Amino acid sequence: MSVQPAKTYYDEINGLRAIAVLAVIIHHIDAAWMPSGFLGVDIFFVISGFVITSSLTHYEPDRLGRQLVTFYARRIKRLFPALFVMVAATGLLACLFSSAARESMVTGLYSLIGLSNGYLYWISTDYFGQSADLNFFTHTWSLGVEEQFYLLYPVLFLVLASGAGRVRRIRAFTGIIVALSVLSLVLFVWLYNAHVELVFFMMPFRFWELGTGVLIYLLVQRRQNLSGWLQWIDARVLVICMLFVLMLPGHYQMYAYPISVMLTALMLLSIGFKPETCRLLSFRPLVYIGIISYSLYLWHWSVLVLARWTVGISSVTIPGLVILMFLLAAFSYHFVEKRLRRQRWFGHFIWDFAAVLCVSFVLVIVGLKAAGEEKSRLYLAAGNSQRTQMQQSKLPALGAANPAGAALKASLDDLRYQCNMTPNFLPGVHKRPQPTVDKKFLKACLGGDKPKLVLMGDSFSSVIARHTFLVAKEIGYEFKFLYGFVCPYPLDKQNIDLATQRTCNGDSAELQQGILELLNPGDLVVLRLLYYNPSYINVDFGDFERVVHAYDSELASLKEGIRRRGAGLLLVGQNGIRDSLEVCNNPAWFNALQCAGKPLIIDMDSSRINQLVVAFNDNLLQQFNEPDGAVQVLDPLEELCDSTRQYCWIKNNDIYAMTDDYHMSGAAVDLLYDDLRTRLLSISESCRKII
Repeated sequence: MSVQPAKTYYDEINGLRAIAVLAVIIHHIDAAWMPSGFLGVDIFFVISGFVITSSLTHYEPDRLGRQLVTFYARRIKRLFPALFVMVAATGLLACLFSSAARESMVTGLYSLIGLSNGYLYWISTDYFGQSADLNFFTHTWSLGVEEQFYLLYPVLFLVLASGAGRVRRIRAFTGIIVALSVLSLVLFVWLYNAHVELVFFMMPFRFWELGTGVLIYLLVQRRQNLSGWLQWIDARVLVICMLFVLMLPGHYQMYAYPISVMLTALMLLSIGFKPETCRLLSFRPLVYIGIISYSLYLWHWSVLVLARWTVGISSVTIPGLVILMFLLAAFSYHFVEKRLRRQRWFGHFIWDFAAVLCVSFVLVIVGLKAAGEEKSRLYLAAGNSQRTQMQQSKLPALGAANPAGAALKASLDDLRYQCNMTPNFLPGVHKRPQPTVDKKFLKACLGGDKPKLVLMGDSFSSVIARHTFLVAKEIGYEFKFLYGFVCPYPLDKQNIDLATQRTCNGDSAELQQGILELLNPGDLVVLRLLYYNPSYINVDFGDFERVVHAYDSELASLKEGIRRRGAGLLLVGQNGIRDSLEVCNNPAWFNALQCAGKPLIIDMDSSRINQLVVAFNDNLLQQFNEPDGAVQVLDPLEELCDSTRQYCWIKNNDIYAMTDDYHMSGAAVDLLYDDLRTRLLSISESCRKII
């Protein structure tokens, strides 16, 4: 079978690839430099749809099987060698330098079979969170999307758009791609707020971007109909507009996706028709970066994550890191990609494919063996094997060795299972379908005539659940628990200033009303949230005071609703947010540059987010705290920081106060226990007087 040379514009497309990969790299080095630089991946998706269609349209009519074999053989030779070398080399580095190598290794091994995007969704990875920043293979999610597209799209194209009556077939095929792309886009927009991880990682919700590239190539083939109306396109304006979109703040993401795709489509349309587009995108250094863009994309993230685990990413290390990225990418392109792509491997696609599977299987076995259960057996730092113990609560009543403590934990685990409003956000095997939060659900979790203590909130409420459960038992209350993730439950987002558009499970106002109806006189409510979660409100440091008071109206409304029921309310303020990475909890020679001499404390004055935490807690105390009243505020900073609340400790007397950058440890909550119990007893007494 022969393949006709495709009419493509390699230099210009490589120039566009360079813009995409550079945007991604800049964003990954420091998101503040280019907040929406991650959209470079979306540019790649559009280009991929364009280029793959260009390749497929130039196959001569032949048997479907032979066409597909040729296509898949070329894709494997194009993608797998560089990916395999990167996964093998980076996996070894992860085992040597990361104290959490296993998750990285599993992600990398899934990437070899094009499923790392599914794995990252399955474990509920937040692409913009710390767990993603420390995973050596997070970036391979986009390869999974493309490989799944490559698996399905050629079959669709060759069945529907090739063969006799080609012109008529391509018209029908174009209509199908339009319909599928529109459906994909509608689902992307519809589910984005409620299921952002699903639409971010999974191919069906990215098909519209790849489909746009397909449609642009099909449109380019109708050259005689385009030359007139393409005259108005100015490549320089398109590039400026693209740079503007890449600089948009994170809360404009929903709008930035389609705009970046549209601008990429216009650039692809203008290639070959507008000389200034060709000149702009054919700048030789830009073209070379585009040529090595696949290897550069593979290696840039490995270099950055290795730096996070070792020397850190700072003004001192960034120049060296960038040079290393380009050297590795150039080596990968010239000595791996280029050589193996053009060589015959084993003489037949079947043998090539079998070799890929065998090599991947061997790497999977070796990688999982090396990664171990948590830390790799090859890990070069001694670490602290007792760290998990030091994070756990030391209260005797909560101890695992105490039968009463074990029984309490079992009861709490049942409540966590039954009364989680969003188990669909749990990782791995714990993930379950989202329940319908209606009156029946609420009654099962909060109902009952006995005096009850109700803990509500997000994952931050879960951190204090065992201690709150123990207080309830001590003061004679039945413990109830209701919580969920990615929303400020049970607050009504419609009544929160600067609230994001992300939807929550169930109508917020109806949810809150249902909760209030189940409260009896004398009941106690504890609310614990990460108020400044970017999924909840748009944190604009330029309007600091407005952000500080964003929740005032809704908290006041909740307070009055609880008062009317004769119940009491304890608002638990925010703890400090750590801006250093977990690696410094395991000091070693290889991370000394970023960790040596760095005290395990949080300087609350050193970051805007922690200044906001202090101001917010102060506002809670001023607006809502009633000493000895039915509504009180517990400020964690009073126990976890010095008297000025400027310095909050992360590790003190061999006890870690934080489990990650945001959540307090059980050992830290121990220090809040007396204050928690005292305040709840005080609120209980106040409610009895009112009754």
